[in-house]
Amino acid sequence: MSKFLLLTLALLALLAPSGCSRQASQAKQPPDYLIVTGIGRAEAENEGPGAWAQTLGGSLTATASADIAAAPDGPEALLAARAEARRQALRRLAEELGKAPAGGGQSLAEWLADAPAAERQTFELLLEEHARPAFNERQGRSIAMLSLPTSEVAGWLQERAGRAVAADATPAALNRRAYDMAVEQAKASLREQLLTMTLDSGQTFEDAVERRPALGRELDGRLWNQPVDEINYPRVGVCEVKIYFDRNVVRDLAHPGSRWRRLTR
Repeated sequence: MSKFLLLTLALLALLAPSGCSRQASQAKQPPDYLIVTGIGRAEAENEGPGAWAQTLGGSLTATASADIAAAPDGPEALLAARAEARRQALRRLAEELGKAPAGGGQSLAEWLADAPAAERQTFELLLEEHARPAFNERQGRSIAMLSLPTSEVAGWLQERAGRAVAADATPAALNRRAYDMAVEQAKASLREQLLTMTLDSGQTFEDAVERRPALGRELDGRLWNQPVDEINYPRVGVCEVKIYFDRNVVRDLAHPGSRWRRLTR
């Protein structure tokens, strides 16, 4: 065998381990999946103004007070104080009613904000006509307590704002809302679990985020774009989703030598 051939074989023997080592170091880690589940429920029978009104009991009440002007105004001062106390109580009653669901993910206050002026006037008339006042005076103030029967509230909501529920209660609409709720729940759970994940350094990813807030923003960006891996609808208005997230993504973000960290230093 020639010296040239022997030299070539020796060089190949030296290079072979180096090449294998380089390939091994560049090999990707096998996935280490964290599986999270989210469940969304948007069933029509559990929502809407009618169901909300039933939780109020017999009536919805609001109380407010106003100062009574000193003499010589006399009876007129008392009437003026009562009127002011009633106006404030009506305002509080309207604010409380505004929390009622009006369908489509809107509150009654949000629905009224976009409703025609005639609808808003009908709402004000409901309060004016059916909110029964009681007055009490003490320590120079007039106190007004308004009581609005639940039956009047439920009837108006079902007739007016309830139309929004009907428009948003189709199977497709309910499933879409349930899907959005399930995804939001799953991603919130995923973020919480990733933050408490222990890294190779022995610290949690949350510890790394506290030292370097940009890591948290990067994680949020990835979660925002994270696709859903499994979708299931057990029945109309109920959705279950699953997300498979590779924990190695977080390890790479937090690793001091990762490409992302080098670019953001």
